[in-house]
Amino acid sequence: MDNPEIEKYLAKYVHGSNGMDFEERIKLLKLMWDTIVSKFGGRHELYEINYTGSQDLFVFFLKTKKAPSFLL
Repeated sequence: MDNPEIEKYLAKYVHGSNGMDFEERIKLLKLMWDTIVSKFGGRHELYEINYTGSQDLFVFFLKTKKAPSFLL
């Protein structure tokens, strides 16, 4: 975005909808990349998976809408 020669092409081909300019769209795409694909995003995903505890218990709770008896 520091190169004025390619800035006109970015403005023409990379703009978003509803008035989003190319700079906002590129920032959003970079944020999505960092969240989904980067090492940081992967570590965060693993943290979220392990933080909730047993996935089997979580699925059981979602399907039955009640806690298993051994947790009561």
